[in-house]
Formats: sequence, C-alpha cells, structure tokens
Amino acid sequence: MIIRCKCGARWMECRRQWVRKMASIAAAGGLAVYGSGCAAPSAMSSSVQYSGPVHLDRDVQAIHVSKAQEGRPDGGESSIALGFIVFIPGVPFGPQKFTPERYFANAAMMGYDFRDDLTQTVIRDLAAAGLARSVGYDAYVGSQREHGVYRLELTLKQGIWNRNFTTYGCSFMGSYWWMLGLPVSYGNVQLAFEATLRAPDGKELGRQLFAASTPLTESAYVPHKFPKRLPLLYQQISPDLRRFVQDCLKDAPPEPERPAVAAVQPSTSAPAVQESAGARLEKLKELKDKGILTDEEYAIRRQKLVDEL
Repeated sequence: MIIRCKCGARWMECRRQWVRKMASIAAAGGLAVYGSGCAAPSAMSSSVQYSGPVHLDRDVQAIHVSKAQEGRPDGGESSIALGFIVFIPGVPFGPQKFTPERYFANAAMMGYDFRDDLTQTVIRDLAAAGLARSVGYDAYVGSQREHGVYRLELTLKQGIWNRNFTTYGCSFMGSYWWMLGLPVSYGNVQLAFEATLRAPDGKELGRQLFAASTPLTESAYVPHKFPKRLPLLYQQISPDLRRFVQDCLKDAPPEPERPAVAAVQPSTSAPAVQESAGARLEKLKELKDKGILTDEEYAIRRQKLVDEL
C-alpha cells in the first residue's frame, strides 16, 4: 500500500520537500548572519572617543610607545571548530574563541594586527591627554637611553571574544530562530594589557595591569558587535592608564641636565703671526726712513714679508 499525504504526493517525496525547505531556511539564516558582517569593521584606534588633556606639573619632552608584545595565553590563536557541535541535534551551544585578528580576517581585513592597533590607540590617547610635548611610536624595546624621552612598553595579555554559538538544540533548524530575532550567540569580550613606563635612563618607573570585560549577545541583524566592543573596553581602561602615566611622571626624579658642549677656543697663533709681521713692517719702514735701506731694497723686503703672510 502506498501512503499518500494530503497534497497528493508520495510520502517520500513530501519528506524530501520538507528537508529541502528546512535546508533553505538554515541557509537563509546563515546568510543573514554572514550578510550582517559584509561591511568591513573599523580598527579600535580609529573608533575610540579620546578624552581631553590632563594637568601635569612638569614639562615632558617625549613619550615613545613600543609595539605591544604578545603575552596572550593562546598566543593569539582562535578556537572555532568546537562550536559547530551545535549542528548535532539536541546540543544547545558550542564554545568558540575569536581573536580580533581572526575576526577581522573573516571580514576581509587580512593584514590586521591587533597588537599594532592597541599601540596606536595608546599613542593617540596619551597625545590627547597632553602628557608630553610629543607622543610617538617606538619600535625599539630595551634599555636604550635618549635624553628627555620616556618609554612606555606594552604587553598584550588578553584580547578575546568568548562566544557560545547556539542553535537551541535544533541543529540546522535553529537558524530559523535567528531569523526571528533570537540571539545567535552569548558570551563576553575581554581586553587586558600590561604597561611599563621607563625613564630616559632606562630605569623602571612603574608597571601595572589594565583589564576590562563586557557581555556580548550576538544578533543576526546587528553587525560587528565584537569589534565595536573593543573601543568601549579601552575607554573603560583609559582613565586608569592616564592616571598611571601621570603619577609615574610626577614621581620620576628630575633628569640631569645634558652636559654642555665645550666651546671651541679661537686660535691665537694667527694674530701672533699678524702682530709679528706688523712689527717687522714697522722696522723696515724705520730702516728706510733712516736711510739704511734704499727704496728698492725696502720694496723687495716688504714684498717678501707680505708674501709670507
């Protein structure tokens, strides 16, 4: 006996149509998530709203900020594969870890360097704070000495999106819930880095860890929530970082004056020669006036003396 459904199609054909429909819904949901991130996100350094200047009682010539060193536990590696267990029916969520580098690469920004972005953010922040006459990038890390230049060394400790990818236990059908507005994932974003300020002579003035975190619920219709959280986290850290640098500079011992370059004393040999030659010319003239030298002899000796000068 052949079982037929109400539409008149055979049961197996109806089943195939149902599977195709669910697959198209899942694909549409995936496209909604992917399509929401088609526009490239902005770097953190260009998205932070920097505060105004702070007061410092001393004049600082320059602060050079070195590129942030890698200090993350995972070394900047993402962990994504485990999250796809959500497509097993009955599994509610799958944990994932996204670094900024991986996320920006997915958004077609392959050359993005989060450590450099963090460094540029700190440079712009300290420049806006007016803590020195000039704040710039310094690629050198170490105890190199330069008169009047303080060095800020950074180490990135954490920069991660802890993402719990969810299909609500419905496997591919879970994307249907995304399209209805339910979250695609839950989790949080963490940012942490260590700063060390050194005096011009290389002496360490202070070291401090700065950290902030915020929850993140991802939607299929609001793009780039992760990179948008990074500037907000830095803005939470910024007041403490400014205060740290300000206090270190206030407590720093005064820098010794740069030794003055000894002035070059003018040579006295030339005037001595000139005085000697002048005296000899006077003597020649006296000999001529007394009639000891003829006019011809006087002219010859005088010309010889002038040639020696």
